[in-house]
Amino acid sequence: MKKISIILALSMSVCLLAACGSIENSSETSSGKTSSSETSSGKTSSSETSSSETSSSESSSSESKSAESSQSSAESTRTDTLYAVFSGNRVNEHTIEYTGEKKNAKELADELTKLTGLDFTITASETSDGLIIDWDADSSLFTGPKGEQKEDFFFYDYDTMCWFMMNTICKTMTENFDVENIYYTMDGGKELSLQKLSPSMTFPSDIPYMGSDFYLAHTDLKGDDDEIYYENTQADYQGYWQYPYGTVLEIRDDTWFLYEEDGVTVSSSGPVEYDEEAAYLMNADGSSGGGKVYFDENNNLVDSGSILTHIS
Repeated sequence: MKKISIILALSMSVCLLAACGSIENSSETSSGKTSSSETSSGKTSSSETSSSETSSSESSSSESKSAESSQSSAESTRTDTLYAVFSGNRVNEHTIEYTGEKKNAKELADELTKLTGLDFTITASETSDGLIIDWDADSSLFTGPKGEQKEDFFFYDYDTMCWFMMNTICKTMTENFDVENIYYTMDGGKELSLQKLSPSMTFPSDIPYMGSDFYLAHTDLKGDDDEIYYENTQADYQGYWQYPYGTVLEIRDDTWFLYEEDGVTVSSSGPVEYDEEAAYLMNADGSSGGGKVYFDENNNLVDSGSILTHIS
């Protein structure tokens, strides 16, 4: 019996030891699995963090490139052309370069002020078929030249200066903004009225500006007063006129000068007499025979069949 009891006791001890060993192995296995899971989770988190950082870097790079592109566009060089339109449809083109936003109508008019020395102060607004140009009361269109005139933009009379300013604004705006019509107003939208023009003239605000050739070709616009017509005719002759063969005729008030091709040497001169038909170039002693110049139906200044070009 004692032997049996001892054997049973030993068997139970072996079973208990085996059970304990199984529990420890199970615990270690579970611990290993947990550690493996944590390691895997750490790798996933690291991967997500790296992906997030990459995405953020790409977004920042994209925004930087967009900003650089926008800045580059703003700083790109632009060009506009100013058109100075003189009598006889002589046009001088002046290109300006700048960076930033495209200049608007008022800013282009300011550029004309810098170029010519005349005050082109205006405001502008859009209409369905063009632009409305509202002339400021302080502009040279009403006051005349301010201060000393520039050599290349020197005007002997108010009328010639007015037509120059209106023709110049019209062409500069239509060419740079690709619009069809220019309408002129004054004082915030009133019809443009030029009382100093000979004769005085009003430009309807709902009719586009037609250019000086159109208005000057319609002699009825000058009125029936012979004195006004006479004064306007005399003013139209003033300035420098070039013959096709190069010599230059200057008509200055009551005197004319004929220059050689160099534009400096005076070959002859004399007094001028005017009537409603022509300007008569008298001989130096005041006698007739020096010739005459007149405006034809197309408003060209003509001398003995030759058309003269107004150069200043």
